[in-house]
Parts: sequence; C-alpha cells; structure tokens
Amino acid sequence: MRPRRAILVALAVVLGVLFIQPIQSYRAAQDHLRRAQSDLASAREQRDELSQRIAKADTRGALVAEARSLGFVFRGETPITIVTR
Repeated sequence: MRPRRAILVALAVVLGVLFIQPIQSYRAAQDHLRRAQSDLASAREQRDELSQRIAKADTRGALVAEARSLGFVFRGETPITIVTR
C-alpha cells in the first residue's frame, strides 16, 4: 500500500471515529424530542378533556346532582334513607 493511500485511509478512519459521538448525540436528541412531542400531545388531549368536564360540571344542575350524591339536601327537605338487603 502506498504511503499516500495509507494516510488517506487513516484520515478517513479518524474522521469517522470523530463523527460517531456527535451523530449519536444528534439521534438521541431527536428521540428525546419525539418523546417530548408525544407527551405534549397527550397532555394537551388530557387538558382538553378536563376543560370539557369542567365546562359540564360548571352548571347548576351538575352542582345539585353532585351535592345530592354526597347526601346534601336543600333547606326544608327531609332526607330519607332506604336500606335494602
């Protein structure tokens, strides 16, 4: 092998080795970005769902239904409990 060719091969190997770590870092950053975007999309969907639930629960009817499920009664009403076996 000629000295010039050996130097070019050695230079190519050195350059290849020097580029491995930055390329790995770049790919890891891309993977991290994809996961973060996926998490963000999931969080936005959850936020939208919770906003819809809040909007539905922010009505007087929903408030009364929730209060009654917790055992509250309006003033003047007589609470009755039915026990079944």
